[in-house]
Amino acid sequence: MSAAELSPQALAEACAKAMWDDDNATRHLGMELVAIAPGEAAIVMTIAETMTATSSHWRIRPSPSPATPTTSAPSPSTVQ
Repeated sequence: MSAAELSPQALAEACAKAMWDDDNATRHLGMELVAIAPGEAAIVMTIAETMTATSSHWRIRPSPSPATPTTSAPSPSTVQ
């Protein structure tokens, strides 16, 4: 069956399967594909402590300015 013969949903599912089947990184990170629709998809992933700024693998230097927001992710220049 050609792509032109598939419904939009079936085409989205076939594309997701083709991409997902060859993506070892997503499986290694524990990502799970939970929804597929034409033009969109949703995944879930558990964030491990080693993936966060509180992990011992990260060292955050203090901001150079007290006015700098601290709620966003650290910029590459502040991560050692």
